[in-house]
Amino acid sequence: MNKDKHKDVKYVTDARLGPLISSPRFSKMQELSGGLYKVVMSKDVIQRDMPTQLGATVLSGAKVVMLDFVYEHLDKLFERKYIRLLGMDTDSIYCSFASRNLKDLMRSDAALRLYEEQLYGQHDVKPGEVRRRFWPRQCCDVHRKEDAATPLLFKEEFSGISWLGLGSKMVHARGEEDGGQDKLACKGLQRSRLSNAYDTFRVVLRGEGCVGGGENISFRTFQARMFTYRQHKQVVTEVYLKGRIRADGVTIDPLLIR
Repeated sequence: MNKDKHKDVKYVTDARLGPLISSPRFSKMQELSGGLYKVVMSKDVIQRDMPTQLGATVLSGAKVVMLDFVYEHLDKLFERKYIRLLGMDTDSIYCSFASRNLKDLMRSDAALRLYEEQLYGQHDVKPGEVRRRFWPRQCCDVHRKEDAATPLLFKEEFSGISWLGLGSKMVHARGEEDGGQDKLACKGLQRSRLSNAYDTFRVVLRGEGCVGGGENISFRTFQARMFTYRQHKQVVTEVYLKGRIRADGVTIDPLLIR
C-alpha cells in the first residue's frame, strides 16, 4: 500500500473554501449541491509505518517454494518428456501430464516410493516431526481435511483437457469432458464480454489472427454525477514479451538480455 497516495478529504461551505484552496497542500476541489464543496488535500504528515519488507519476503519466499517444487521434487519424480510446465503464478503452478495416472509416469521405483511416502507414509508422525512434503496426505479423512487447510502444500485447483496460454493472466483452459467448468483469465477485459473465448484464443495462438477482445461496460462517478460507459478493448494478442517463442508455438526460451 503506497501511503504517498493517501489524501485528506474535507466537505466545506463557501466560508471555509478560500483558505483551503490557498494551502500548498491543496490538490483538487469539486462543487456539490447545497453550497457544499469537496476538497482533496495532500497529507500534512506521512507516517512510514508500512512493513513493506514483509510483502517482499512473502513474494520472494513463494518463488523459492515454486522452484523447489519443480527442480527438487517434480524432476525427481518424472522425466521432462512426460510433463510440461504451462504456467506459474505466485501461489499456483499448472502442468500437463502424459497420463491421468501419475504413478504410470514415475521415473523409477524410488520415485514412486517417494511419491507414495508423501501421500500415505506419514500417518502416525507427530505434527512437529512431519518431514518436508508437497502433497496433501491421503491416508485418512482426518489428515486429508487437515492438509486441505495447510499452507505450502499443492492442492488441485483445476483439472481439464486443454490449455491455451497467450501470456500472463491470459489463459483459457477447458474443463473435463464430463461437465467440468472452463477456466478463463483475460486481464483488462470483463470475462463475460469475451465471446467464444476458446476459438479466439486458438486463432491468436496459431497466428491466424492478431487480436481479439470485447467491450467493457461499467459505471463511474464524475463531479457528483454517475455515468455508465462502454470501452472497447483489444486484450487477446499474440505479443509475448517475457521470452522467445519457438516455431512450434509452445516452447519458450528465456530472453538473452545483456
